[in-house]
Amino acid sequence: MNTKYLLNCLFLSCHIILALLISACNNELETIDSAKKQAVSAGNDDINILQSLGFDTSDITEMDTYYLIEGDIMFEKSGLSSYDKVQTRQAYHTTGLIGHPKQRMITVGVDSSIPISGVDNWREEIQEAINLWNPLSNLKMTYTSEVNPDILIRSDAIDPTPLEDNVIAAASWPTNGQPGSSIRINLDYYNNKTIPRLQKIYNMVHELGHCFGLRHTNWKSIGESEANHIDGTPISDPNSIMNGGTAEYQWNGFSEGDKEAIKRLYPFFKGEFNNFPDNIKHFGIDQFLISVSCSHPIVSYTNWWVTAGVLVSANRNSATIILGSPVTSSVSVNVTTIYGEKYYISKQYLTQVTTQRLLN
Repeated sequence: MNTKYLLNCLFLSCHIILALLISACNNELETIDSAKKQAVSAGNDDINILQSLGFDTSDITEMDTYYLIEGDIMFEKSGLSSYDKVQTRQAYHTTGLIGHPKQRMITVGVDSSIPISGVDNWREEIQEAINLWNPLSNLKMTYTSEVNPDILIRSDAIDPTPLEDNVIAAASWPTNGQPGSSIRINLDYYNNKTIPRLQKIYNMVHELGHCFGLRHTNWKSIGESEANHIDGTPISDPNSIMNGGTAEYQWNGFSEGDKEAIKRLYPFFKGEFNNFPDNIKHFGIDQFLISVSCSHPIVSYTNWWVTAGVLVSANRNSATIILGSPVTSSVSVNVTTIYGEKYYISKQYLTQVTTQRLLN
């Protein structure tokens, strides 16, 4: 009886001691991790730049040649000095958008490190992701085989430190008005798991979104650094293609919030007449100075025209007009955008409706 009692006491004591040791090891590990994060963030110019862009240092993992933030957003160390610290138009992104001169001319290429056949060939899915994004906003991507594309997609295996096993891909952030320059694919994801076609498409669409400057829609619920909300989109969107932690998802379409978000950040062309008359008392007599404004930068205004009226004078984006009829009078002008696109813009007095048409 006494021997059994002593053995039970000894077993219990050993169990308690073992538990305390495990707890001590865990606490030590947590202390070391915390100290590492503090050491990385303190007095480090790179980290200060990333903080100025709106990212939390607790989300930053330092790799050999780049920093990885929030699991799949990359910042190349060699290019950090080029990031503008001034905040730009905000949404569910932090800072950095693609500038007007580049929006319609984005080239996407695939590096030779991605196989041209077999289960690790992502080329068709990359093309499909491009085709899915292109109709939604003013952004226009073209798949290319030329060297030095704007966005180069390659394997992470050629990096000194590849992506972690559970990270399927990671993308660069826009800088200096250019899209994020790189997407890395982990071809050995989860011990070389075979990735089905729809999962490849989902992840390529997601990573291209980061190249455009989009943050994770669910940043708050997954504990990431604060991002700003896009007007006109839901605060929470479980169907968003840009939700984080979704590498295992398969393509099932954009949410309405996704469509609105990218359209708000990169709007389609829209022209409008300012000071256009809507209640003329003396047709054929009263003169009106109107102007045209457009959502895209304009390099030229040509062919001002008044139907059933008089064009008194025209000066680039403005014109003095006389409308002669409440039923048939209208004003039109041709504009050329910074992208070289030509639009015909017209407005009728009777309906007060503006119409536009791409000419080339």
